[in-house]
Amino acid sequence: MFKLFIVLALFAMSGYSPAENFKVIDACGREVNVPDKIKKISAVGPGSSALTEYADFSKQLVTQDILPSMGKVHKYCSCIYPEGYDKMPPIFRSFYNFTPDYTSIKAANPDIVLVSGLNERQVEKLAQAVQVPVAAMNCSETGYLHFDSILQSLRLTGYILNEQKDMQNIMNFMAKTRKELIEKTKDAPKKKLFILSQQYKPSKASYTVEKCYTYLRMLNQMSIGSDLRSTIPYSEISLNELVAAKPDYIFVEYTMLDKLKQDYTANKTLFRNIPAIKNNRVYTILPYNRYAAHYENLFINAYYIGTIMFPDIFRSVDMRYTADSVSEEFTGNDIYGKMYETTPVFRQILLSDRGISVVK
Repeated sequence: MFKLFIVLALFAMSGYSPAENFKVIDACGREVNVPDKIKKISAVGPGSSALTEYADFSKQLVTQDILPSMGKVHKYCSCIYPEGYDKMPPIFRSFYNFTPDYTSIKAANPDIVLVSGLNERQVEKLAQAVQVPVAAMNCSETGYLHFDSILQSLRLTGYILNEQKDMQNIMNFMAKTRKELIEKTKDAPKKKLFILSQQYKPSKASYTVEKCYTYLRMLNQMSIGSDLRSTIPYSEISLNELVAAKPDYIFVEYTMLDKLKQDYTANKTLFRNIPAIKNNRVYTILPYNRYAAHYENLFINAYYIGTIMFPDIFRSVDMRYTADSVSEEFTGNDIYGKMYETTPVFRQILLSDRGISVVK
């Protein structure tokens, strides 16, 4: 597999342009016959649609990930999808169900299906059902997206869509920024923090904890409940366990605000025993998992969390400028200023007897 990526990198540097159908080994180790001209794409799984945007191929999308009524999580990024995207046939009928709608995909008649977040068995089953080329950009990464897997996804997408140069520019930016963040925080103290992130399954009694939040590793930090040694990609933590862990900071994906409000209303006494809540150190961040696995969010979150926990180290960071700069590197769009005005992102959250309020 490693040799394959070396070959792909050489193709990228040499400006290789496929003139006819060609074969590629995808992230699940499957050989895929890729058509030379791709006019219609079905993107399946978390972050797959965003990959087409990074390669400037989102206008070729002919399906959408999930129904708008399930929450427009796919829009919480700097991606701009084609006109009528929300009216395209959805390929997942449930936010928590990872079984694609084979009929919808086949009816859309894509030239290729790009997949993320499914394992090899699921990818192969999809390919057999739709009878068009299906290529996995990563393989069963739900709950833990390693940085190398992110680069793999970009590299494969660039090669398949013949946009190696643009993807290489994004990968160079990512590597440079990641190195700078790691170096900047290498001597920073370890903080007790918790990421309240999108649930992988509906639960009233617990919260999902990813094996590793990649953006925290760039700050040399880990979330309470995360464990790189775990054999499973994500786990659950109960409210009682969270209270006992006593986090000093809580960062809430703003798509989880409604759940936080419901849980706080029902358990005010428990919540108010948490140091982060006592000291008003609760903040909202961009979603970055499930259908919001967009790579620009990873870096924007890292910068914001850095400004909160290490204000001296990040004192020169202006979040609006930084977030727009990051999003421009990935998609050419600077939407952060508008997003900040219309969504409760990167705000302080106050929890009191009266309930939850967002500081403007």
